[in-house]
Amino acid sequence: MKRIHGYVLLRESNQGIPNLLVCAFDAEGAVQDLLGARRGAERPTLTFGKLGKRIGSVLTGTDGAFELTRDDLHFEGVESRPDLVLAVLAPEDVVDPRRPVALPPEQRILYISAVPRSEAGAEEAYVIRLQQAQLDAFGIALDTSADNAHKRIAATQALLGDVEAGTQIRAQVAGRLHGRLKTQHRREVEFRDQAKKAVQLVALPHGLRAHPLLLSEASKLPDLQKKALTEGIRHLKDAHRPQLRISLRAAELRTAGMKLDRRGKPIGKINTLKLADVLRNMLGGVSLVRKDEVEPSALSDIALRARSATRTRARGAVDRAGEEGQGKALAREPGRTTAKAVKSATPRRDRRK
Repeated sequence: MKRIHGYVLLRESNQGIPNLLVCAFDAEGAVQDLLGARRGAERPTLTFGKLGKRIGSVLTGTDGAFELTRDDLHFEGVESRPDLVLAVLAPEDVVDPRRPVALPPEQRILYISAVPRSEAGAEEAYVIRLQQAQLDAFGIALDTSADNAHKRIAATQALLGDVEAGTQIRAQVAGRLHGRLKTQHRREVEFRDQAKKAVQLVALPHGLRAHPLLLSEASKLPDLQKKALTEGIRHLKDAHRPQLRISLRAAELRTAGMKLDRRGKPIGKINTLKLADVLRNMLGGVSLVRKDEVEPSALSDIALRARSATRTRARGAVDRAGEEGQGKALAREPGRTTAKAVKSATPRRDRRK
């Protein structure tokens, strides 16, 4: 015999149970016959000595897996095909602290093969599932975080497998359908070209379909751009003068340089500068009049300061004269005038009389 392997799992969740002792025996009889005398007992009453020869044992891993290889199996004599019986035992826990002795193996049995595998082959496999009640009875706790991590790893591997499978499927489909799709595309292009030659499908109005600047093919774009630019420049160079209609009175018309004949028709030539003044006055604009010549030398700082001082003194004299006139007028009483004023106000003809 070369190899014995398998899994020990929890039946409720299929989670692997680690650190359980798995023992292999070369049985001498059926286990049911050995347990027949005490079938009503709470635990099996058998000794491992009655099971037969013990050929090897191993602990389960973190995922509940176990394996016994040729190096782990020991046979006596020339017999290499045993009647295989497998047993799973709970850990050797101390029951009483005052008596640090573990339970015997017969009282720690979690699983044992009911029928031996007679003349076992070179490789034997097992999948053993225990109940949660059995683990609770021996105080065996499972690490749920490890199980969750295992589930996440499994889910990630499944996702990566699906992605890789999808990529392979797309590559295979593209490889098989490439020739067919290429032929179909070529036929569609040919059909479109034939349809363009037979029918001109456009959404433009009928009046614009024959426009000289209509772009019908992409290859004609540079020529049409040059043509549009040339025509635009030529249009700007043409003598295109807009007309402006203005309503003027007779006086305003004369001011602008024209006059009316007997029939009321304007005659003469318009003066654009005078017309600009008329329009500015009509619109309420500002008319600038040059009062005196301005020389560059008059713009110096000294000249500007002197001119500003002269204007300030003149303005002060005018203000003082006005204040004196107002004071004299207030000093006179209302209703009285001086003799000089009356005499000056009397006409010269009356004075002669």
